[in-house]
Order: sequence, then C-alpha cells, then structure tokens
Amino acid sequence: MVEASDAAGKSVRELESRLSAAVSEASHERAMAEKLINTTRGALNAMVEENQKQVEQLRADHDQARATMEAELVAHREMRNARINERLSHPELRDGTSPQTPPPDTDVPVAPEIVRSEPLYSVTLDELNKIRTLNEQLARNLAEREAD
Repeated sequence: MVEASDAAGKSVRELESRLSAAVSEASHERAMAEKLINTTRGALNAMVEENQKQVEQLRADHDQARATMEAELVAHREMRNARINERLSHPELRDGTSPQTPPPDTDVPVAPEIVRSEPLYSVTLDELNKIRTLNEQLARNLAEREAD
C-alpha cells in the first residue's frame, strides 16, 4: 500500500506540476492576447482618427467646391435675369419664345428645359446699335443703287 500511496503522491505532484505549467502558459498567453488587443485597439483608434480627419477634409473641400459652384450659379442667374430684363425692355429684342414676364429672383431655380428654350445668344446694346447702323447704311446703299 505504501507503494501505491507513493505512486499516487508522485502522480499528484506530477499533475500539480503540469497544472502549474499550464496555468503559467495560460497566463503568458493571456498577457500576449491582451497586449495584442491593446496594440490592435490603438491601431484601430489611430485609423479612426485618421479617417475622421480625412472625412473632415473632404467635407471642407466639398463645402468649398459647393460654395464656389453656388456663387457661379448665382452669377449666371443674375446675368440671365439681366439679359431677360434687357430683352423685355426692347421690343425688337423679343423673339416670341422668351418669357414675356420678368425672371424670378436669382435664388429661385429655373428648370433646365426653360433655360434651353431661351435664345442661345444675347447682344449688348452697343452690338445691337452697331448692327442697326450697319443695316441702315446697307439699306441706304441699296436704295441709292436702285434709284440709279
């Protein structure tokens, strides 16, 4: 029995030793896993911060581009309204397809079909007066030739 007791004691000590080694290895593995988790978490947080910076920069770029386009759009609308008003103030510039009422404010969108239906070209008063003068001169020259 003593031998069995000694064998059992030896077996228990061996199991305790293996258990202690397994606990030590598990502790080491746990520490390594926690270190990896912390490293990964740190890298992830850095990536999140970098992505947030990029999103903020993209938003700022987008806002700036939008503001530039909106300013250009307002300028185009102002010029369109000025052209329409000028055409309305001179009956000879009315083409029959242009709107016969004043244009809307510059902050009111206009349907693309309406813009496409408007005259492609507009002229300044100086250009119109030059063409009128030239036409009148040509008409006089023609009348003089016919009279001769």
